[in-house]
Amino acid sequence: MSMKLSARSQRGNPYATLEKMQNGHATTIYLGEGPGLLSSPTPSSEETQSTTSQSAEGKGVPSGMWVNGREASGLPWEEVARLLVTDTNSGLPSREVMTRRQVIGYNEFSEAEDDPLWKKYLGQFKEPLILLLLASAFVSLCMSQFDDAVVITLAIVIVATVAFIQELRTDKALEELKKQVPVTCMCLRDGNVNEYQARELVPGDIVHLNIGDRVPADLRLFEANDLSIDESSFTGETEPADKNNNLVTTSTYGTSGSLANVAYMGTFVRTGRGKGIVISTGEKSQFGELFKMMMEEEAPRTPLQKNMDELAKKLSIFSFCFIGVVFALGLYQGIPIHKIFNIAVSLAVAAIPEGLPIVVTMTLCLGIRRMAQRSALVKGLHTVETLGCVTTVCSDKTGTLTKNEMTVTSIVTSEGDECHVTGVGYSSDGCIVFEGGYSDLANEAVTKLLETGAVCNNAEIVGDQLLGQPTEGAILAAAIKHGVYNARDKYQRLEEMPFSSETKKMSVKIRNKKTGEVEWLVKGSVEAVLASCTQYNQSMATLPLSQEKCQQIMSACMDRGRQGLRVVGIARGPSTSELSYMGMVGIMDPPREGARSSVTTLQSTGVSVKMVTGDAQETACAIAQAVGLRVCKPGVYKLEYLRYTLPLLTHSSAVTLRAAIEEGKCIYHNITNFVQFQVSTSLVALSLIALSTLFGLPSPLNPMQILLINVIMDGPPALTLGMEPIDEDVKVQPPRDTKKDLITPKIIRNCVISATVIICGTMWVFRSEMMDGVVTARDTTMTFSCFVMYDMFNAMSCRSEGKSVLEIGLTSNWYLFIALTATIVCLLGVVYLPFLQWVFQTEGLHITDWIYLLCLTSTVLLVSELRKFLDRRQEYSKGILKKGFWVSKKSAKANWMDAV
Repeated sequence: MSMKLSARSQRGNPYATLEKMQNGHATTIYLGEGPGLLSSPTPSSEETQSTTSQSAEGKGVPSGMWVNGREASGLPWEEVARLLVTDTNSGLPSREVMTRRQVIGYNEFSEAEDDPLWKKYLGQFKEPLILLLLASAFVSLCMSQFDDAVVITLAIVIVATVAFIQELRTDKALEELKKQVPVTCMCLRDGNVNEYQARELVPGDIVHLNIGDRVPADLRLFEANDLSIDESSFTGETEPADKNNNLVTTSTYGTSGSLANVAYMGTFVRTGRGKGIVISTGEKSQFGELFKMMMEEEAPRTPLQKNMDELAKKLSIFSFCFIGVVFALGLYQGIPIHKIFNIAVSLAVAAIPEGLPIVVTMTLCLGIRRMAQRSALVKGLHTVETLGCVTTVCSDKTGTLTKNEMTVTSIVTSEGDECHVTGVGYSSDGCIVFEGGYSDLANEAVTKLLETGAVCNNAEIVGDQLLGQPTEGAILAAAIKHGVYNARDKYQRLEEMPFSSETKKMSVKIRNKKTGEVEWLVKGSVEAVLASCTQYNQSMATLPLSQEKCQQIMSACMDRGRQGLRVVGIARGPSTSELSYMGMVGIMDPPREGARSSVTTLQSTGVSVKMVTGDAQETACAIAQAVGLRVCKPGVYKLEYLRYTLPLLTHSSAVTLRAAIEEGKCIYHNITNFVQFQVSTSLVALSLIALSTLFGLPSPLNPMQILLINVIMDGPPALTLGMEPIDEDVKVQPPRDTKKDLITPKIIRNCVISATVIICGTMWVFRSEMMDGVVTARDTTMTFSCFVMYDMFNAMSCRSEGKSVLEIGLTSNWYLFIALTATIVCLLGVVYLPFLQWVFQTEGLHITDWIYLLCLTSTVLLVSELRKFLDRRQEYSKGILKKGFWVSKKSAKANWMDAV
């Protein structure tokens, strides 16, 4: 038999003969020699369609190499093997595997061809603000202002290089996602089972699965022995899905989308063994479809990018308007046109903050690094800040709000002793807490109960890794927490009756190695276990099991069921019909540590938290209440696809998500602080030069001093404002409005206030020193030192928009403290070192001059502190600020989850 193949490429395939495409029909490919696909003549399209239709019995199996999981599930496995031309007893011949791989490629995710490094680097220059700076550098070069051109160009190169390096690092980190596909697997080829690279699998391969394996490709199972697979990565279900090789009809499709006779790539074998036919590989697999969808989706520009675009636009408009105003004033004063033009263009270029892209880039890089340290990996530099804009979090229950590790949380013995079990997951951390008080009898009853559950058990815990059923692993972990180790070593297993949906229990026949006593140990649903019990343990004695006692036990069972617990009854006795009831354990996938506090914090800041799960209503409601969510009527909701690239949580939990959102808020907060500092500094520089030039005054600063101010103040102090630690008040602010500009009216007001103080103080010093009408080295030195010291105090005031510098701490940002210290050292060097005095035309100052400048320049910090005090007082009066914490304008009710 032969068949048509969906061919991607046949280059270099010595066994393929191609039939040319005619009249738009698909190319037919004959592959190799030997059985199956390799030798038979090709039937006509009508024959192929007829054969497919008859063999599939109307199921519509595709004639391509891949078989869809849902279509394969509706066919007998023998038919799937026939369609893929494979032998389940011997597998594919190695030569056939090579031939198929040449046609369909490797079992991996193909991505769009990556751009070369030079193209990636040039791509960093497409941002509007970078383009505006490039234009400024070009204008400066044309006007022979080489110092400005060099500084601006250097700033652009730094921004592009840093962003480029960060992008490469992030891309490398995201490659870790591919590790979801196992490296090797056990495959049957040429009649022998050997270990092969998972990427080498092709449709038709026969894969053998064992406990602990990760499924290497989508498989149609043809053999399943007690096989259960953890599919939580797809379905969110904590319990493994039981697998079989039976036909799946339309009426038996599960609501989770999982098919009982199909094993999906990337899922994990919890128990049992199985064999399957590879039906889909790479991007054709279920996991590959998800990966492909993620890679193809293009995110729009982030809010910060839009803000930066708007800022570049406004700066461009401001520059042209400024040129027009200077031209008009110059013409009015009779200044020559060429001189007016030089002054106007120079000032317009100076108005563009070349340090802004550097600080934004470095702040985002620092944010990405801090997020990575808190287990959140973000792709895309500007995406990191987007998290601060999140208004709604749709959180998966399994693995995010919970740990995805079943845990015994409640124990009730047959005597009525109730215990609470601490600790989460399959680790030994935790203990048994007796709610009614500890007693030897209660402790002995719990020990006997957990020992029975640990022996009637097929799970193993290696380290903190579970091999087996989660329910059994939870009981085994509870036994270990109580000090019951290696309980199975005391007994010899004689017989096992595995759990089934019919009996709803598991039974094990064992012999005590020391006494030789033979017993049956049973665990399962409480109702099923009680049906086989004739007595129960009470104070180390056995009593007849009455109807009243059964009702009490079932009542306790139902109470725990309403709490979302999975209840397992445990008994033991001489035969399966004469058991002694020992007690029950309540098992659940409990909330992660910190999940409740994280959800509460997010809600208090105006972020709506919704839990998405396919669990039963009782379980979902119990978990929702445990993590602090108000539960309303559950239902099925359609969720719009989120187009922004949100973080990949390397440690998926509500705590990590909260940390990522806090980092996003902090990053934007630091960027606005720097913008305020940068704009006020640029405004002062422009105003000083413009006022002195247009009103016929000598320049208060020489060109070298202006250049040094740009390097110093656009450098370390400005950069370290982006390294400010996370402010506790910023954490609890509501999500920012993405429609608001980066430069808000409040920031403009703050900039104008600070700039006015600095301009007045600097001009006062300049005019006071120049009383004789002649500009000397001392005059420019005093003015230069005054300007630099003003900016140092201004940097300290810009650390927070609303908090006093004393409140946040003078040395809480060590980076800024070091940068200001370095600035002082640089300033002293320029003033006192002979060589630098010659370069910058300065002279030494007396100690009284420094005291005078210190008192004068500190006024900008004092005025800023007064402004912050008045702002906070106004906010207190409006009720917006309460004890330093921001509250959302939404009602408390709106902050709670309104749907599960």
